[in-house]
Amino acid sequence: MFQNLLVSICLLLSFQLNSQSLGIDSLRLNFEHYSLDNGLQVVLQPDREADRVSIEFWLVMGSSHEETDQYGLVHFYEHVTPYGLQGKEEKRSAFRELRTDGNAQTRKDFTRYFLEFKPEGLDVGLEYASDRLQATPEDILAEKVEKERERVLDEIERQSKYAFWSANGSAAVGAATFGRGHPYAHGAYGEVANNRNFSLQDFRDWHARYMGPDNALLFIVGNFEMDRTKELIRKYFGKIKSRNLEPQSPDFSGNFSKPQTQEVGINSAKNQIALVMDRDPWGSGTDPNFTLLTQVMEVRLKQNAENNAALIEGGSEYLDNAYKHGGQFGIYASFGDRTLLPAVRVSLKSALDEVLQKGISEEELVAAKKNALATFSNKMERLGFYDSRTELLGEGLLYKGDPGYYLQRLHHIEGVQLADFNDFLSGLNPKELKEVVYWSSD
Repeated sequence: MFQNLLVSICLLLSFQLNSQSLGIDSLRLNFEHYSLDNGLQVVLQPDREADRVSIEFWLVMGSSHEETDQYGLVHFYEHVTPYGLQGKEEKRSAFRELRTDGNAQTRKDFTRYFLEFKPEGLDVGLEYASDRLQATPEDILAEKVEKERERVLDEIERQSKYAFWSANGSAAVGAATFGRGHPYAHGAYGEVANNRNFSLQDFRDWHARYMGPDNALLFIVGNFEMDRTKELIRKYFGKIKSRNLEPQSPDFSGNFSKPQTQEVGINSAKNQIALVMDRDPWGSGTDPNFTLLTQVMEVRLKQNAENNAALIEGGSEYLDNAYKHGGQFGIYASFGDRTLLPAVRVSLKSALDEVLQKGISEEELVAAKKNALATFSNKMERLGFYDSRTELLGEGLLYKGDPGYYLQRLHHIEGVQLADFNDFLSGLNPKELKEVVYWSSD
């Protein structure tokens, strides 16, 4: 009878994992990847069932490309990047009427410019994006810089209440993870003093160094017709001359010192503690294990918060970040009274120690895989920008040279076996965790 029970459990788990595999295969995207003569790489992912079309181009540079005295420059540059359709008022009117969304974002390894349109807005949207890509340094004007400086400083102030995204908070957790001076250690906002002092020439120099088709990736995702879209891309982007750019690559080879503990003030109503360590890059051999460990800790720490009156919340996903040359794993907890910090610290460390020392069950591994699959599946619902199909395709192209690599990444996650995963857990050293405490200044 006991053997039959074991067989039934194994069959059930096998069915669950096979079902998950079927779910992964359903996330396969049909896309085409090619390059223009000027170096622009293009990814087309048509979906005629969508009611929108997303246009997004990435520049292969991000906050990691900044020197120490430039921290914050890329985010500010993102704000002052010249708009498209200048002097084309009729087209600008159509652009405003057909656009449904738009944004821009600075990341560690890239900077993205996103637009979304009704399908009939594809033509004017591509012309707008091509105008931005071929703008000259002289198109960045002093008046625009000063107008955006006020907006950038206001944005930094608004974000100051969020521990992991505030200027000081992101720098603290970055330094704890990677070490001070590491290209990934500072956040996109950089330093407030820098943002107050950047000059017009700083932005023009940056534009001349990084803006051009030979340093860009173009993504079209959603409701569009392939042949016509290719013609429009040739029309608007094919005419842009290669600038023979030689972008400066970040130096990751230094010996960067990681502070053991740090304390940061934030404009929040709650105190917070984070424990972080560096991890291997996106798509590396240990990437699947860290993804699953994050899912395990997210569930356990939420349960801890529900069962512990001292805690407001807890989790791990906010601190799960993988980049081209490295990554971050972490756990955190939020709490009220400052005197609770010692108890919260013990609770947080104990939750991770238990996982590292005892491992997890097969059922917990299956649940972690399902949660990871759900995260990927949710990204499929959004065409472009943050947590979207474009991001999955773009990271694969940028990090691995293959827009479809995200599917391999999913299969790697699915293929993790319990014994190997628990061996991975036992090999992690909790002494590598660095601590950042965020004190409420309210």
